[in-house]
Amino acid sequence: MTIEKKIDTFNNKIVKVYSIGGSYDPTTCCKIENEDDEDKISISDYLKDMVDRNISQQLEELVIGLWAYSFETSCQEAIDFLVENKASFPKLKHFFCGEMTYEECEISWIYQCNYEKFLNAYDQLETFRVRGGTGLELGNVQMPSLKTLIIETGGLGTDVVQSIIDAKPSLQNLEIWFGTEDYGAGATPETIKDLLEGEPFPKLKFLGLKNSQIQDDIAEVLIGQEIVSRIETLDFSMGVLRDRGAQFLFDNKELLKLKHLNCRYNFLSKDWKANLTLQFHKQNINLEDTQETDDDWFYVEVGE
Repeated sequence: MTIEKKIDTFNNKIVKVYSIGGSYDPTTCCKIENEDDEDKISISDYLKDMVDRNISQQLEELVIGLWAYSFETSCQEAIDFLVENKASFPKLKHFFCGEMTYEECEISWIYQCNYEKFLNAYDQLETFRVRGGTGLELGNVQMPSLKTLIIETGGLGTDVVQSIIDAKPSLQNLEIWFGTEDYGAGATPETIKDLLEGEPFPKLKFLGLKNSQIQDDIAEVLIGQEIVSRIETLDFSMGVLRDRGAQFLFDNKELLKLKHLNCRYNFLSKDWKANLTLQFHKQNINLEDTQETDDDWFYVEVGE
């Protein structure tokens, strides 16, 4: 699967694309984007227009979509503008950068940037969502108000995971798309252990460990982790989940405390699908989109 559709809502508000000189309705979520690579208006131009017209003073949500030549040019200029003009965006709490479809730019071609100064400047952020792992850095951040962190990639470097570990944000929702080595994924079982061991994220209700080529290994790591006993939803979808991983899930009795277990998109045998369905029927387990394999070729749902 590729990302074919743009989001309709963000933070429960309808997404509306902003035009320079256009109007802004604070009951909607503002999105800025280039129409294509030939668009001469930069993302920073849209932001400057918002500042000049005092629209930025009202913004609570901001989505950044396609920027010109996003496959070779980062969004750093726009992020730096937000940092430099932080006082002009006093209400910004929900932010998503990289909201584009595969037709605009494949997820692993999106050239991301360093968000360290941005996240430290906007310490009131409650939602931070980013799409694309190439060039993505979080750095040394605190994120004291953050409730939702979503990182969507076809390949995520371990330094980003380490930034999350070091920051220890008090999240309610954490979702990570780890991806594949072919596009820069570096997570190992030890990386996942470091993320989950101890008692991290004391307020966490939703945990998404997704889109990974080492999904079976992650299932093994989950055994014995305290965090599993107190979350409500485990999203284990989009990755290379095979019968080995299914055995680890089956043996993990703490998962029976969940309200929902999502294993959509998998490489499971009929027998193991039946076993998991019976074991986790009260968790309304999702086992849809089982993949056929040829010549032992297994792949995450969103890679390139």
